[in-house]
Amino acid sequence: MNVDKEILNKNLEFLVFIDEIVKPRLETVSKQEFKTSRSKLIKRVKKIYGGSTSRRGNSEKYFYRIRKNISTMNVLSSYGYTKRKLHTEVLLAERLMIQNKKVEMIRKVLEKYPQRNSDDFKREIRSLPISNDLKKRITFFEKNKKDILELQDVFKSKRRN
Repeated sequence: MNVDKEILNKNLEFLVFIDEIVKPRLETVSKQEFKTSRSKLIKRVKKIYGGSTSRRGNSEKYFYRIRKNISTMNVLSSYGYTKRKLHTEVLLAERLMIQNKKVEMIRKVLEKYPQRNSDDFKREIRSLPISNDLKKRITFFEKNKKDILELQDVFKSKRRN
């Protein structure tokens, strides 16, 4: 086998450069962006599911309210994948403070759209006769579901501290 050692050495130098200099810089940039977007998401979740931050006198109650709201949205979201159950519908209606028939309307929309980040889904949710706050909470939760469920641990740990 005939190999040009000069070309081979240059290629190896380039690979070492990529591995030792470029790769670590890219990793730190992506970690910083992740931390930034995660902190923005935490602030947004606190605002949407925790209510006004001025009422945050008792932080334990505040974080309990966020966890409870996230849990309710998760049950509502998964309710769209299951058959209608009167018990679940009654509990959701009670927690969301809306009528049972409105919970059923939401369930039908959730059931209709397995891809819940689409514009059609958002349009259907906006057309429902529910409060604007609940519409915002549903669309935000469905858009960021995976990340919000991971954040639940953050709010659980806040309670323990």
